[in-house]
Amino acid sequence: MDKTYPPHKELLFALRMLGFRKPDRSATMPLMTGYLLAVAVVASQMLDFVSTYLGISHADAAEGNPGMAYVLHNYGWLGFAAVKTLGTLLLLYITYRRKWASVAVVALYTAVVGWNTYLLSKGL
Repeated sequence: MDKTYPPHKELLFALRMLGFRKPDRSATMPLMTGYLLAVAVVASQMLDFVSTYLGISHADAAEGNPGMAYVLHNYGWLGFAAVKTLGTLLLLYITYRRKWASVAVVALYTAVVGWNTYLLSKGL
């Protein structure tokens, strides 16, 4: 006797054979954690912008990133802010897709802001 399945069960079976699986709910972070990471990404980018602005305009420092130095030299602070905004949007997309990567980005920007603050406090 041939056993028949409802159409949706056959579709699920075909998808499983192609390698599609149900998402593992235990591997995802809670929703609130995602929001907190997004806020941390935006805050770290804003603090980096402010510390860079203070360092360049008040302490006669120079931008260490050659790409951002080019943008700052040719397009001014508005262009610098625009590139920072685009970078923030990209980081928010990464935060949405890969939360573990955003933790690394926030840690990196925290270190950058800490270093900028240290240099500003020393007058360098």
